[in-house]
Amino acid sequence: MNEQVRRSLRKLLGPFVLLLCVLAFFYIGGDYYQGVGLAAVDSTRRALKYVLGVAAFLSLAVLVQRIVQYVVFDGIVASATGAPVPKLLSQISGLLIFGVAISACAGIVFDQDLTVLWAAS
Repeated sequence: MNEQVRRSLRKLLGPFVLLLCVLAFFYIGGDYYQGVGLAAVDSTRRALKYVLGVAAFLSLAVLVQRIVQYVVFDGIVASATGAPVPKLLSQISGLLIFGVAISACAGIVFDQDLTVLWAAS
């Protein structure tokens, strides 16, 4: 492997490992902290659900943004055109990816109506 591919894979490894850790915590620890049933733990469980949900969506968004940036733009498009991709295109794609992730987070984790969110923004 050449150095650019190795560097791109190293940049993708962090968000991927974070996403796997959060999803593993959901899978392994999900029954445990829901099964305790104490009233004092209920608010902690609710807050933990929100924190882990937001962390899962944002780590997935970082992973997707880095895949688009380093694999699609820097890898495929730049090698096909022979020129680097304009910075504005990568910034707009990142903005769209994080906008979708925040909308999905608001809709799934916080149970908000997305039509109100999009109309207000």
